Amino acid sequence: MGQLRRGVAEYCVLALLKAGEGYGFDLARTLSEAHIVASEGTIYPLLSRLRREGLVSTVWRQSELGPARRYYVLTEMGSQVLDEFTLRWQSFRNTVDRILQGNGPHQKNDGRLNINRNGESHNAFIKNRSIDRGLPASR
Repeated sequence: MGQLRRGVAEYCVLALLKAGEGYGFDLARTLSEAHIVASEGTIYPLLSRLRREGLVSTVWRQSELGPARRYYVLTEMGSQVLDEFTLRWQSFRNTVDRILQGNGPHQKNDGRLNINRNGESHNAFIKNRSIDRGLPASR
């Protein structure tokens, strides 16, 4: 289950930022309470990576409680990545739900399953995601 959480954590961050800018500690607390990340220490490397990839940007805001704080903002590219993930996630989630309920999609006579209606497997989704982001495709 931990790998699944880590796999969706970045998209959860992007989704939280879709509503508006967010402070790192608040994002960490929200995701920790939802059991998406284990601790706040997990979120900062993720936020740094999202910033390097151009999916979020940052702004500094003066705080009444002390020094200026860095707030994270969803970029246009981040919004596009989130929208694409949301479409793919819904299809993937629905397929997994059907399988878990014993109603596998497109059950073949030999017992093998196609993972989604487009015939794209989860591995193809991950490979395409990597290519879309300019990263080497995992095998």
